[in-house]
Amino acid sequence: MKKEQLKQLNESTSEEKKLLVIDLVNGLESLNFLTVNKLPVFTGFKLTLFLKAISPILEAYNKEKDALVKEYGTPVLDENGKETGRYSFEADKAKEFNEKIKPLLEVEVDVKIPEIKIADLGNIEMDVNQISTIVWLLKE
Repeated sequence: MKKEQLKQLNESTSEEKKLLVIDLVNGLESLNFLTVNKLPVFTGFKLTLFLKAISPILEAYNKEKDALVKEYGTPVLDENGKETGRYSFEADKAKEFNEKIKPLLEVEVDVKIPEIKIADLGNIEMDVNQISTIVWLLKE
């Protein structure tokens, strides 16, 4: 099957839905977990297209989140006084950060969600927490 045919087939088995950015953020680890496991070819293809489609949304969110982290957090230093890339938050700054990040997480986005049936995942084992973060993706 040619790439264009696969794309058309994927389009016909995808559904336009509104999701919150928090749904994508919370589901990203589970989505990435799926990508490192062997999947049936068409399921893997659909998942790859979906991840490419949501990538700009997640990049925009991460850019804004990183700016807020730098604004409200304090860099954590190592024993040599160099920044580690991590940040800590004082209680009042953490509260301000959470107030600023919440509207970003509540942004509603339109995404084409591929139809992925649980049976399409083959023998992949996921725990309940992983499944709960992508329940909006999976069909019976």
